[in-house]
Amino acid sequence: MRLATSPNSWGVWYADDPGNLPWDAFLDGVAAIGFEHIEAGPYGYLPTDPTQLKEQLNNRNISLVTGQVHGNLHEAGDWPTLEKQTREVGALVAAMGGENLLLIGGSSVNHVTFKRIAPAQLTEKQWRIMVDAIERIGRISLDDYGLRTVFHPTIHGFCDPRADQTERMLAETNPNYVWLCLDTGQFFYRNGDPLPWLRAHANRIHHIHCKDIVPDIHAKLAKQHIPFSQWFCPLGEGQVDFQTLLNALNELNYEGFLVIDEDQYGAPPERLRQVSRSSFERLSGMSRAGVHDDR
Repeated sequence: MRLATSPNSWGVWYADDPGNLPWDAFLDGVAAIGFEHIEAGPYGYLPTDPTQLKEQLNNRNISLVTGQVHGNLHEAGDWPTLEKQTREVGALVAAMGGENLLLIGGSSVNHVTFKRIAPAQLTEKQWRIMVDAIERIGRISLDDYGLRTVFHPTIHGFCDPRADQTERMLAETNPNYVWLCLDTGQFFYRNGDPLPWLRAHANRIHHIHCKDIVPDIHAKLAKQHIPFSQWFCPLGEGQVDFQTLLNALNELNYEGFLVIDEDQYGAPPERLRQVSRSSFERLSGMSRAGVHDDR
């Protein structure tokens, strides 16, 4: 198992957000903590010129393992944009020697304002369009760029991490082209302990976002609004039992990445560093689970 991080843990949700940590500061920060593998985050946050990006990564002894495609998969009219993004991301990640394409669909709720922006449930026609788009992207990324597509269900997404929705998506896509990114914190929020579900679907899980969720989050949200970034906490301080989870992954011979991905949009820089460093030290220290960082 290999340890990585993502721009998401450093507050980056949108490539052009003026509040983003500068990309070079992100790379300096992750290298200083000890990470040697990263996700690219939203396309355009990191340099998109392969020569420039490779030089910047090599200077810091960092490898790029995953690129991100994000869009409204359930809208047929968006397919040309999705295909263009898939090919841009696929070409860049392949040039960097990466392995995966992380696919994220649209959402019915704005995760910054928490205002509803679309109906929560797709129609059957929209669901079929979404599933077809997921598989088409999976075929392009694998056949043309040698990358596995790992689909990431999201809270309030049109494929939510609720177990039934995720299972339906897996059942309706070709396992030769579509794998799953399991987000431990978001899965726990919807379903509780992810371990039984992980064991049942281990053959489709090729990427894991390690995210811990604060204790009693449902009770706290019932009393007051809490920004999405504050639902999550450094690994080991919340409700997810990572040692047991990692022991199970070791038994299952999991060979994908463990990505510290803490959804810290809007958090101050000092919290970004603290959460990432604490989570890195906790996860990399679980040697009994076979976790390492290719050192």
